[in-house]
Amino acid sequence: MKPGYTILLILLSGLCHTAAAQSWLPDTVGCDCQVVRHEGYTLLYDESHEQARWVAYLLTRDRLKGDVPRRGNDKFLPDTTVVSGSALSSDYSHSGYSRGHLAPAADMKWSVRAMRESFLMSNISPQTSEFNDGIWQRAEKLVRRWAETYDSLYVITGPVLDEGLPTIGHQNHISIPRCFYKVIYDPKRKKGIALLIEHENSPKPIQSFAVTIDEVESTTGIDFFPGMDNEEQIESTLNLDQWLW
Repeated sequence: MKPGYTILLILLSGLCHTAAAQSWLPDTVGCDCQVVRHEGYTLLYDESHEQARWVAYLLTRDRLKGDVPRRGNDKFLPDTTVVSGSALSSDYSHSGYSRGHLAPAADMKWSVRAMRESFLMSNISPQTSEFNDGIWQRAEKLVRRWAETYDSLYVITGPVLDEGLPTIGHQNHISIPRCFYKVIYDPKRKKGIALLIEHENSPKPIQSFAVTIDEVESTTGIDFFPGMDNEEQIESTLNLDQWLW
C-alpha cells in the first residue's frame, strides 16, 4: 500500500490524530476554520459562514449494510466540539430553509454513534426543501450505488461559500450556499469524479452535473488531494463512461 493512500485512508475514517494525517487536510486559503473529527466523518468548520466547508468520510459496501435506524436519532444538536460554537437548530426555524445533511444519515447507519453525530449542526447546511428532497437526494443515492458497485469510496462533500451570501439565523449568521459539491475518489480503480450542483432543484440527469475535481477546486479554493500519487491526472480527467449512472 502506498504511503499517500495510507494517510488518506486513516484521515477519512477518523481514526488518526497524528501530525502525519494533518498533512492530508485540504488547503482552504484565508479561512478561519477548525478541523473537527467525529466517528464517521471529518470536517472543516468555517465560523464566518457557520457551517462546514467540507465533510470527508469513507463509504464502503460493508458500511452500507448497517441497520442502525434513523428513527430516534433525528434530533439536530449543536456540535460542542466546535470551539467557536456551531450553528443551532433554532437558527433554521421559520427561515424557509431545511437542515440539509452534508454527510447523509443513510451513509452512517453502520454505527449508532456515527448516525447520531450525523445530526450535529456542523454537518448541516441551509437547503431549500425542493433541493434537499430532489436533486441532492438523488446525488446521495448515486454515491451509495457507486459504493455498492465499486466497494469503497472517499467522499468529500460541502457547500460553495463566497463572501456576501445571504444568511439565515436567529443567533448565528448562516450563509445560504449558491452551489453544493461532491468529490469522489475510488482508490481501487484510481478514478475520481465530482458533482457541482446549483442550489436549486433540477429534473436533469445527475451526469449533467459531473465535472472534474479540478473544476470544484477552482470554484471552492480547496485542494482536495494534495500529495496523492497521480493527483494531477485524477483531478483533471472526466471519464463519464467509467462510472455507473
